[in-house]
Amino acid sequence: MTDYSKALLDAWNKLRSWVSQGKLSPENEEEIQCFLYHGLISRLRDASHVKPKATTDKPEKLKFVDKRLDTRDMHFPDFILGAREEVVAEIKFARLHKPPNLAGCKSDIEKMRKHHQKSRRFFLLFDMCKEHVFLDEHQLNELRKIDSECTILIHPENLNSSEAKDRARRAIDKMRENDMDFVKLGKKNAEKAMGKKSG
Repeated sequence: MTDYSKALLDAWNKLRSWVSQGKLSPENEEEIQCFLYHGLISRLRDASHVKPKATTDKPEKLKFVDKRLDTRDMHFPDFILGAREEVVAEIKFARLHKPPNLAGCKSDIEKMRKHHQKSRRFFLLFDMCKEHVFLDEHQLNELRKIDSECTILIHPENLNSSEAKDRARRAIDKMRENDMDFVKLGKKNAEKAMGKKSG
């Protein structure tokens, strides 16, 4: 029986090795997906059950359309591996000065859990910024709580240990306890900023 989980882990480890050796410097999620696809089919010696997510949002424009590509009715992850969808994987890419939205990460994990209950699930987070990574321990634990059976792989493996992130989180929690309306606050600050520009 084909071990798609092992193949994915091997491809991910090869990607991390190439990055650490300076042989690869991904600048977007598609580069990660392409590298992993190559690693998967090299390891498996067969591409028939390695299905990457289509880069078009209009599946009807594709010549041969797999019904699962129609994301209006069902979630199609970045990879589906195996004839019986033995493994599914979602990839998130954190750019310099533009980390992914934590809510988006949570949503990807939740959708895999909801739509692919019988599959082995993987969430892969690649962060471009080695010195100041996006994810901290608290956020990683939040992601793990969504689906304890989902394997979370991150690069680099060191988490953000900034005390400023923890202080900001406590301040936001305090504001929520005091029923702070963040939408109203945002609108007020936007109006204030627009007033300064016109003045």
